[in-house]
Amino acid sequence: MPRYKRYGPISHEINGDPEVWAFTKEFGERAFRTLIEGLLIIDRNENRWRLAGDWSGNLSRKVRQSPASVRREIEHMISVGWLLVEERAADGSPIVLSAARYADYHRKRKTKNEIVGNEFENKKTQSAVPTILSYPILS
Repeated sequence: MPRYKRYGPISHEINGDPEVWAFTKEFGERAFRTLIEGLLIIDRNENRWRLAGDWSGNLSRKVRQSPASVRREIEHMISVGWLLVEERAADGSPIVLSAARYADYHRKRKTKNEIVGNEFENKKTQSAVPTILSYPILS
C-alpha cells in the first residue's frame, strides 16, 4: 500500500471527527476549506500565521466566502482550541496564530550529538556506586 503524502498537519481520520462534523454543520461545507487552508498556511510558516493586512479578504477570496464568514470560522477554531493565539493587538484581536497540535504532525529527529549528550547525562545521574568525596590518602 502506498504511503500517504501529507501536505499539512491534518489527520487521516478527519472525516470521522465529530468536532469537524459539528463545525461544518454550524458553518457549512465550505468552512472545511477555511480549516484546511488555515492549517496549510500554518504548515508553510512553521506554526506561525501572522494575520497582517487584509488577511480575511485574501483568505475569503481563496475559499470563496465572505470575509465576515471567514473571521467567524477562525474565531470558532480559536474558541474550540484548534488554533492558539500567540500574540494579540492592543484591542484584543489576534495577530499571530498557531496550530495546537502542530508538534503531533511535525516530530523532529534528534541529532546524534543530542542523543549522545542525553545518554552521557543519564549515565552521570544513574551511577550504581555513589561517589563519596573524602580526603586524599597520603601514605
